[in-house]
Amino acid sequence: MKKIILISASVFFLVLNNISAQTKAGDVFVDVYYGFPDWFYKYQFRNDYPSNGTDKFNAKSTGFIGGRIEYLIAKRIGFGLDIWYVKTSVSGTRTETINYGYNYNDGYYSTPLVIQNKYDITESLGRITALGRFIVHLGSSSKVDPYVHVGFGYVNYKYNYTSTNVNQQNSYGSYRNYGSDNFIPIGARAGFGMGVFFNEHLGANIDLGIGGALFTTGLTYKFFKKEE
Repeated sequence: MKKIILISASVFFLVLNNISAQTKAGDVFVDVYYGFPDWFYKYQFRNDYPSNGTDKFNAKSTGFIGGRIEYLIAKRIGFGLDIWYVKTSVSGTRTETINYGYNYNDGYYSTPLVIQNKYDITESLGRITALGRFIVHLGSSSKVDPYVHVGFGYVNYKYNYTSTNVNQQNSYGSYRNYGSDNFIPIGARAGFGMGVFFNEHLGANIDLGIGGALFTTGLTYKFFKKEE
């Protein structure tokens, strides 16, 4: 994460003296980006599936893979759409110790009937978020394009759980696989960002915000309004 931040910052400062980032009504910005961290659901999965001496689990995330488009209705005011995908998952092996009591023989008992049941678990939560955005461009400098934004929209959740535990097999003997719709399908994001350009059209962007990824960075392509 530190390397990505340093690389993004270096790009911004290296091109500051050679760029023009002025905006005007009719311009269109298209962004592609990658965001991180996905700490909320990774923390939940790690808390639900701790690793210890017998249980081994690993939580991971794809990170936030997204794209944005913005149309400027005025020099500083834009409306747009922000769409991203992220999937958080955990997988591993759980060991259960089951005590079935004792083997009795003529009033006497032998060693306890203890069985260790090992089974695999995979749980995941994918989210596709689509937000309508309102953007205000703040700067008057020809070198950088800082802005603030707020967005509201819809989140589609895809939850999945699988287990090889025989106690969770259905009547056909296949592993149980089920989903859940118990998530609020409303998304929101607010924050601020900045863009710089390597030439008239192609540039880089960074964005800090709440709701979704804390930090995103990527590329921007600018379409100019044709002069009449």
